[in-house]
Parts: sequence; C-alpha cells; structure tokens
Amino acid sequence: MISNPSPLSTGWPDLDEIIKGVLPGDNIVWRVEHVEHYIQLSQPFGRNVRGRPLVYFRFADHPPLVREEQGAQWHRLNPHDGFAPFTRKVHEAIEQTGPGALFVFDLLSPLAEAWGSDALLANFFQLVCPHLYDLQTVAVFGLLRGPHAHEAVELITETAQVVLDVLQKGNRTFVRAVKTLYRYSPTITLLHEWTGDRFELVRQSAVAAEVTVHQDSDRLGAATRAASSTWNRASVGSARDPWRTLLSADDRLLELAHRYITESDLAAIRSRMIGTGRIGGKATGMLLGRAILKHRCPELAARLEPHDSFFVGADMFTTYLVHNGLWWMRDLSADLEHSLKTAALVRQRILSGSWMPSALDGFARLVDYFGQWPFIVRSSSVLEDGYGHAFAGKYDSLFCANQGPREQRMADVLAAARHIYASALSDRALQYRAVRGLLQRDEQMALLVMRVSGTLVGRRVFPAVAGVGFSFNPYAWHPEIDPRAGVVRLVLGLGTRAVNRVEDDYTRLVALNAPLRRPEANFEEIARASQRFADVVDLEANQVVSVPVQDLIRSQDPAIPWELLITESRAEANQPGSTVLTFNALCTQTPLADDLRRMLQTLEDAYENPVDIEFTVNFLGPKEYRIHLLQCRPLQVIQEGTQPIPWPDPTSPGCLAVAADAVIGHSRSLQLDWVVYIPPSRYASLTLSDRYAFAQWLGQLIRRIAHQPRPASRIAVLGPGRWGTTNPFLGIPVAFADIQPVAAIFELVAMHEHLIPDASLGTHFFSDLVENDMLYAALRPNREPNLLNHNLFEQLPHAIPDDVPERERWGDFVRVIAASSLPSPWDRIQLLGDAPHQRAGIFLA
Repeated sequence: MISNPSPLSTGWPDLDEIIKGVLPGDNIVWRVEHVEHYIQLSQPFGRNVRGRPLVYFRFADHPPLVREEQGAQWHRLNPHDGFAPFTRKVHEAIEQTGPGALFVFDLLSPLAEAWGSDALLANFFQLVCPHLYDLQTVAVFGLLRGPHAHEAVELITETAQVVLDVLQKGNRTFVRAVKTLYRYSPTITLLHEWTGDRFELVRQSAVAAEVTVHQDSDRLGAATRAASSTWNRASVGSARDPWRTLLSADDRLLELAHRYITESDLAAIRSRMIGTGRIGGKATGMLLGRAILKHRCPELAARLEPHDSFFVGADMFTTYLVHNGLWWMRDLSADLEHSLKTAALVRQRILSGSWMPSALDGFARLVDYFGQWPFIVRSSSVLEDGYGHAFAGKYDSLFCANQGPREQRMADVLAAARHIYASALSDRALQYRAVRGLLQRDEQMALLVMRVSGTLVGRRVFPAVAGVGFSFNPYAWHPEIDPRAGVVRLVLGLGTRAVNRVEDDYTRLVALNAPLRRPEANFEEIARASQRFADVVDLEANQVVSVPVQDLIRSQDPAIPWELLITESRAEANQPGSTVLTFNALCTQTPLADDLRRMLQTLEDAYENPVDIEFTVNFLGPKEYRIHLLQCRPLQVIQEGTQPIPWPDPTSPGCLAVAADAVIGHSRSLQLDWVVYIPPSRYASLTLSDRYAFAQWLGQLIRRIAHQPRPASRIAVLGPGRWGTTNPFLGIPVAFADIQPVAAIFELVAMHEHLIPDASLGTHFFSDLVENDMLYAALRPNREPNLLNHNLFEQLPHAIPDDVPERERWGDFVRVIAASSLPSPWDRIQLLGDAPHQRAGIFLA
C-alpha cells in the first residue's frame, strides 16, 4: 500500500507539461543517439519518489542511473546468462515489488548485443511492459537510435505508452514525443530544444527540418530502405538511366539533372520515397533548382531552408487505379467529350477507393515523421513543370494541418492524396491536355509532400514572407526598372495569395533592381493597394484560414520581424497614423532582394530559359533569414493551341493592331472572342460630360459580352488615352470593375491631333492590372513599327449585341468585333504578347 505518493513525473517539469503529464502504467522509452543523453535524462526520474518504491535494474556498463543512497532496490543482472533467465529474474523482481512502483532500466541496447538478436530485445520488452502497465507502475527505458532493426523498434514503440526521441544537431539537443498514449495537444509531438532544465518549443520550420532530416534512417522504415536497395540494383550502374527512371523523361530537364544531380542525390531521394516510379515534374524542379544553386552559388545555397520532403512515386497512381478496378475506365480516348464523361465517373470512384498495404505503411511513416507540424500534399505529375507544359493551376495541392489523433491525421493525408489523384482527371486538366495533343500521353500523378514552411505563432503556422519570382520582369513600368533583373510578388503568410489571384486583395510587386520603385504616387495609394488578408494554417481549426493582416500585425509576436515588413504613416492632427504592409525595410535593410535576384539569374543561366519560382522567407533572428525554394520551372508563355504561334508579318492583311512601344504583363498567345475598339476621332468629338456617360455605358457593354457566347469570354479593348483615368480629357474614365473581365488593354497614345498624352502604362490601377494578369500595351499609331489598322476595323462586321442598353445612342462611337462573326477567310482572333521584345498585337488568323 503506497501512502501519500508524490505526483508522477519524468523528473523534468517542462517535459511533463509538454507530454501532458505522466500516467499510471506508463512505460517511457527514450530513443537516444548517445548513452550520455539517456543517463542525463533518466536520472531525475528517481528523485521524486516520496511514498513510492524505486527499483533499478543494473545490467549495462555505463555509469549508474540511480544512486544506492536514494533508497532504491538494485537488481544486478547479467544479460549473458541468456534471454530466458534474464527475463525471468526481471519478472520476479516486478512481482515482488507490486503495484504503483517506479522502475528504471539501464540502456536496453546492450541486451541485443549480448543476445545477438534485436528480435529477442523486442520480445523482452513485450513480455515486461504489459505486466508493468497492469500493475500501474511507471518505468523508464533507453534505446539507441540507429543500430536496431526497424521491426524491433516498431514493436517496442507499439508496446510502450510514451516514446521520446532525442536528436542532436551540432551542439544543440532536441526532444520530440513520438508517442503519447491517451493524451494530446496541438504541439505535443513537435520538436523542443533542450537547454539546461528547459524544453523550448521549436517554432521555425527551418530548424525543425534541419534537425529531423538528419535523423537516422530507421525512422523511415526498412521497407523504404529495401525498396531503395532494389532501385539501386536495378538502375545505378546498369544500362538503364537512373535519372530518367526516377526524375523525368523531359530531355532538356534530364540534361540539367545529369549535370547537377549526383547518384548520391538520387539515393537520398529514393530513401524518402513511397512506392516507385518517377517523382514528377514539380518535385524534380524543386530538387534541380536547389542542386543548381549548390553547384553554381554555394554561398547562396547556404541560405536555403533545408527541405525534408517525401515523394510518392508515379507508379503508386497506376497501382491505385488497378487496385480499385479503375485502370480501363480511365483509359482516355481521342474524343475529348467522351473522355470528360468517363473521367467524371472515375473521379468519384478515386475519391472512395481503398489503399494498398504498402501505401498505408508509407503514409504512416510520413505522418509519424512530421509529427503534428502541418504539411502540404502537392501534385507532381510526370508532365508537369517541364519545358513547354506548366500545367499551372490544372492539378490540385492540399494543405494538411495535421492535427488530432494519429488515425485522423492518417485519414486526412490519404484523403488529400485521393483528391489530387482525382484532379489528374479534372475537366480543366483534360482540356489543357487535349489542346496540346497530350491526351494520349501517359500522364501519371506523383505526389510531393512538403513540410509547411513557416513559424508557429500562437495557434497559427505561416511564413513571414512568401512569394513567386520571375527571372524576367514583365512589369517594367518605369525606365529605372531593368526587366532582366527579375521581379517578385510578396505576401505575408502562405504563398497561396501570391500564386493564386484573389479578388479585392493585393500583393507587393518588387522590381529586384529597384525595390522601392512603386507605381503608386503616394502613401494613400500604397495603402489602398496593400495586402488585407493573409492565409495561415490554423492548428485549432485544423485547416487553412484567411485572417486580417492587421490582426497579425497587432499580435507583434517577436518571431516575426514586423519592423522589416510594415511602414507606419505619420499621424496628423486629430488623425491617427496607419500601419501598412510594404516590405520596404525588408528590401533595403537586408540583402534579400539581391539574394533573390542572384538566385533567379543563376537558375535562368542554368536552364537557358527564363524561370519562375515559388519561395518563402523565414527568420531565425532579427535579420537572419532562410529562403525555402519550393518550386522552380521554365517560365511559360500563357498559350492556347499545340504549338507556339510565330509572330506574324505586321503588313499582312489580317493585322489589326501592333503595339511596339511598351508592354506590361507576361508573354502570351491567346484566342480572343471579342475586340472592342474606340476610334480616337469619334471619342474626341464627345463633350467631357458625355465621356463620363459613354464610359459607364462601355462598362455595361464589356460586362455583357464577357458572358457571350460563353462565360469568361476573352476580350481585348483599344481606345484613346488612359483607361481608368479620372480625367476624361486624358482618356476613358471607366471604373476598373467595368474592365476587370478584359484580357488585354491597348492604350492608344493619341487623344486628338492637338493632344498626345504620355503613356500611362496602367500605373493608375497598376496593382489591379497585375492581380488580374492583364496585358497593358501602349500603342502610338503614328510611330513605326506600331500599327493601327483603322480601315480593317471599319470593314469588319459590327457585332455589338442587340440587347445592350442604349445601343442606338452610343453604338457609333465604338466598333465591336466578334470572332464568331468574322468573314472568310478568317475564323479566329489571336492576341500575342511578347514581353522580352516589348511588343503586342491583335491578328486575324
């Protein structure tokens, strides 16, 4: 009978708080790299024994874990007596002690050496621990990480109630709970740094990845190592090309891979794979970008946040389809309409399909590895992110907040994988493949699973900065800006808002050779065009949520260097100042802009092609940061059709307009449904008051034709002066909302013969233009090689819809050309934008 027992404890109050206390029946296993760690961590356990028997099993040759003067019962055992006698003596000692006691065992690893068997070590643990659990005791064990068979370690982990990993990185030591039975918190399995008697939560993904990626391969499992060995035997050193087998079939990417990715790199990739096959274009691009920087710019590569990603091989996609009886159903025909109908049924069945045991084992290793740190499951198909085929936005990627019991976290990642598999057969993906002649190509979906890069701030995980970058800047709105220096779009929080355009919100566009050069004229305009919401992973909500930027700023969490991200306006009389997210100090007081410029230029030189990247920036100190290169791919031209269309002869009969003065926006080749042309002479005949009325009517016209003959019809507009100006003397005073559906704007730099205003290049609504990915071109009709074919516009059918209000009043001031009404021999309207050569044109084809 135990009287007045002391509270149960590991001996470390901080650790007790992390694992939510020690419970009666706990068998606590410390998995350590060095025996010294086990000695130091286990010794405090026996110091809080008031009212409880303390039993120490002494059988190893390391220093004792318990002093005899502590009143402990010592049982000296010799493992060389054999498994059975040793186990029997331990069991007898436990029986003699009875319930509620505390037990300390020497490091278990010498037992496996004495018995010559990891299996016997696991058997010993399975025989002893359940009995201790039944007696409601608490016992502490130690096990070296690395030398033991994976199967034995797994059996010990399954049997124990609490399993704690101790990881060493340089002179820093970290602890992470691998298993905590019957207790839970959002941070219970996250990494904690051990310093003195303190265990501090690691809140930076850069630190967590750097520490855990180097831990012993037994955490990844014997199945992964065996598969890696099989792959090495089959590929490395054989007639097969291991780079082609594992990475890509794209010849240009393969050339780069052979140059920069080594065989040891391939083996490292394979050790973190689930299944077999290629890892896909997105994963290959991420790894290739890192390898290029490592070889060409090692000092910059040293600033990269380490990645500890997992790769689900493309073979797993095929195996999943076969396993669920879907292979023949997903076989696509040359007929797009038939393929779309078939794919809809296959998608439904993919979402409810079952997984193979090998896949379940692999995903379980992944979930256990990340603990409760969020991760993202990304598409990485074999055709994705190559030269010529970006598949941008065609396949899905899903965040997993990775919260809740292990079973729930497993269910979440499996559901995410199914969802991305189903997106391989989405309508948008099949239509994209069809127009490029890829419908019959063998498209397999690999998966890239990446740790969410960011910092844990309260209950939210997000990066201080995220963005996309282009090695060629298509937004050179000022002579000071060098397009070849590159450009980045920055946001606070997850990069979803930099990659995907969001209505009514903005990103910060930074020209890397002139980071403070902005299109806005004053602080008021800067504030209007600043980011309002940030995307974060909310651990309590277990999902990605959008939160007001000002809420994050008001938190003033010291882990985020707010002084580098925000600018405060001066307070005026009776008016408080305002805080705006500008990233100004980040671009001027740190070398980040130069780092990103060098990174983009280095990658472009290696690819021999402009590139675009996705990245995050996280801080380890006030100005010490890490850049996480999340994605790298050749910069794509926005294009329809199977082949790039060469630039037509501007003197050809079908040339409607060519702007060769200044072009803002990405290169593109698109088919247009409509062209709206406002002749400068007719607009000049309007009074100033009529110009306001005409601008309102023009907005109605654009909104009406944007949904004819189909939703989101593509429209180009051409008109005199500045579109969206507030001064009708200088242009057309439409509201931006009226022209938001437009794909391209041609600003005719000619109001009338007595007024030729300077080209605005859309700077008065520049942020809206960028966020909506519009092409904005300045066309000077009387300056070669610019061209405006007014006569052809007048000859083509005027296709203004009959149901547009006030058609009779304003119809003569505009020419509306519809692709569906073109006379022979033309059947389509082509918009071409060539950003590097600063030209754009509209042609009949």
